[in-house]
Amino acid sequence: MEGIEKLSQYFEENQEYCYRVAYHYTQNSELAKDALQEAIIKAMVHYSQLRNEKYMKTWFYRILINECKNMLKKFPRREELDINWIEDPAVHDQNLKIAVDHCLESLKPQYRDIIYLKYFQGFEFKEISRILGVRNGTVKSRYYKGMELLKTQWEGENHV
Repeated sequence: MEGIEKLSQYFEENQEYCYRVAYHYTQNSELAKDALQEAIIKAMVHYSQLRNEKYMKTWFYRILINECKNMLKKFPRREELDINWIEDPAVHDQNLKIAVDHCLESLKPQYRDIIYLKYFQGFEFKEISRILGVRNGTVKSRYYKGMELLKTQWEGENHV
């Protein structure tokens, strides 16, 4: 299978996950769709720069996250509470979803983004490191610090 065909197949199989990541960053469905479209175009154009196809997922997520950041520079995020990106089937209580979202949103992006990629998207630390362009040790320390802050926030709101 040719490289571009593999990339196209990847997009078809993972469009929902890619959209969730974009939505997580932008908190706006239209910006998320625009960022995703731009990221796909850039990935197609720059596919030859992908050195190893086993890193296609992290390579694309890095492009996507950068596009989301570009969109937010053009159109700054507005305050709106939307919990659609938390679609954990084990969590059915709407109030719990709102509480989880509130606690996550209270974290700085450097912690929140890593927790989101690890917990909700299932990335390993090494993959998150490549996606965000920071060292693996930094990802781990931010993850554990973020989880500690999240726990403190959760307990502070009397959810225990």
